[in-house]
Amino acid sequence: MNIITNYTRMFNAYIAIDPSMWYDKENFLRATHKKLASQKYTGTRLFVGIANTMAEGMTVEKMKKDTSAETRHIRSIFALDKFIKANPQNGLQYASKYYADDDHSSVPLISEYDGLRFIFSWYRLKLSLSDFMSPVPAWCRK
Repeated sequence: MNIITNYTRMFNAYIAIDPSMWYDKENFLRATHKKLASQKYTGTRLFVGIANTMAEGMTVEKMKKDTSAETRHIRSIFALDKFIKANPQNGLQYASKYYADDDHSSVPLISEYDGLRFIFSWYRLKLSLSDFMSPVPAWCRK
């Protein structure tokens, strides 16, 4: 999130996996909100993967109302998600996903996959059953 907000033209696509938006008593979150609202991101894509870092028994609904330190990490990511979705005027193409069955250590793999699918949504390799059965790859056939 630091790179997309401070070096906006370094890349045209970003994947943020369970970002630490709570950092510095959520000053990082507030600074990110300001920068996302004041800059243009036309032609830029961002995917945010959100891990389930809540304690056993905590629900998303309860977490959003909670103010304890235990939920600060996930609450700040949900706040970022809500802010980006409510402010599409900056041109950022945005998607996110909450992974209820994945925690901070298991979410990177699935987030990278989903993030790359979002970033490259325009590119779909179309293969038929015969492409899989042929001894000669489709790109080699005339």
